Amino acid sequence: MTQPNTTSSLMTFKSQKEILSIATAYFQSSILFALHKLQIFKLIGTDSKSLNELAEATQTNAKTLLRLLNAAVGVDLLITDNESNFQLSQACRLVMLPEDENNYMGDWVFSLDFYQTALVNLDQAVRSSAPTVDPTLHHGTDQSMTKDFRTAMNVYAALPAKELAEFLDISAYQSLLDVGSGPGTYAYELALCNPELRLTLLDLPQIIGYAKELHKQYSLENKVDFLGLDALEDDIPGSYDLVLISNTLQMLGEASSRKMIQRLYDVVNPGGSIIIQGQFLAEAPQEAQWPLFFDLIMLCTSESGHNHSVSDTQSWLADAGFVDIEYHAMSVFNPCSIVRGYKA
Repeated sequence: MTQPNTTSSLMTFKSQKEILSIATAYFQSSILFALHKLQIFKLIGTDSKSLNELAEATQTNAKTLLRLLNAAVGVDLLITDNESNFQLSQACRLVMLPEDENNYMGDWVFSLDFYQTALVNLDQAVRSSAPTVDPTLHHGTDQSMTKDFRTAMNVYAALPAKELAEFLDISAYQSLLDVGSGPGTYAYELALCNPELRLTLLDLPQIIGYAKELHKQYSLENKVDFLGLDALEDDIPGSYDLVLISNTLQMLGEASSRKMIQRLYDVVNPGGSIIIQGQFLAEAPQEAQWPLFFDLIMLCTSESGHNHSVSDTQSWLADAGFVDIEYHAMSVFNPCSIVRGYKA
């Protein structure tokens, strides 16, 4: 009788476990998204709520809701006392309550839910080289989705923007053009550190209004102008000491990215600089996962989007005429880093 190969069996079991952990990861995210959509985090708050209270508030069947809540307990999103009362876990209390504006991640979680929907059909995107969702919906054609997306971008950018503002010494600069500004988070944080800096925020006409809304939440002394235009096609008025492009080029692909950088070269003042911020692809795929995931998000949600590497970006800047090109990594908690080039 053939004896089993213990080493081979253990390796097979380990491999099965690794593959299944990847294949079932969506179970946990689905629970999180469902809780968020049902406003369970907001309803419980810093207190505790009974099953019946939550069922009544969400207009759901208590027995059905209990199945979700028990699953949430199982993945450490909620804490329960014999299935009668439920509280938020410490992590959820810290980042899933809207009252805590500085740490709240709920809007970003909504965006990740949208990305999950797009990525479900990733195989179709690969077959067709085309997005799996309408890429215009969250970029202006659906006002509700666009507002949610811009709010999420502001939340996501809040801490990286503060770090960038502390990192950059632009005290000698007098003007900033923020291209693809979105809600304007990065420009406003830079302005807080540079009260004399004149800001110009540029985004598509259907998007620029969100930057105007966020501006009202900042107490800035800076002069601020808003340009609602297409930076790839329309004339860009003025000239600027600093041009910032943050997390924008990955939505365009190489050809349009090169075109935009070349166009922006003309509006940078001599001695000024351009900063491209992104979540750059690593030279070796195993070095960083998130930029790879981000690349797939671009595949599924944009017409030509393709994430790019630091070396790609440096090459595009050099070809446009920028010199003394440098790369700077941010902190380990910041997914973004910057490539900067100067105009002689």
